[in-house]
Amino acid sequence: MRFLSTLLIITIITQTAIAADPVPKDQIILFNGRTFNGQIIKETDLTIQLQTNTRILEFKKRKVATIIYADGTVKRLQDERLLDEAMEDMTPAQNLAYIGTILLLIGILSIL
Repeated sequence: MRFLSTLLIITIITQTAIAADPVPKDQIILFNGRTFNGQIIKETDLTIQLQTNTRILEFKKRKVATIIYADGTVKRLQDERLLDEAMEDMTPAQNLAYIGTILLLIGILSIL
C-alpha cells in the first residue's frame, strides 16, 4: 500500500511539473508528421536549430513543413520547398526554357 501511495505522489508531482512549464515553445512540424517542441536558437536559409529540454536538434529546412513560433506566428515552408525541389530537378537548359516561357507569357498577356 505504501508503494502505491508513493507512486501516486510521484505521478502527481511529475504531471504538475510538466503542466506548469511557463515557457512558451516553438514548434517544428516535419513533412513526415513528426513534431518537435523547444526554442529555436538559430535559423539559416538551409537549417533550423532547436533547443529541447535535453539536447539541440538541427533540421534541414527542406524537411520542415511548418514552424509555429512561441508568439503564435505560423510559417509554412511547404510552398518554398516545392518550388525549390522543382527547380533543383531541372537541368540549366530546362530552367532557361522555363523562365523563357514565363517571360513569353508575360509579354503576351501585357499585349492583350
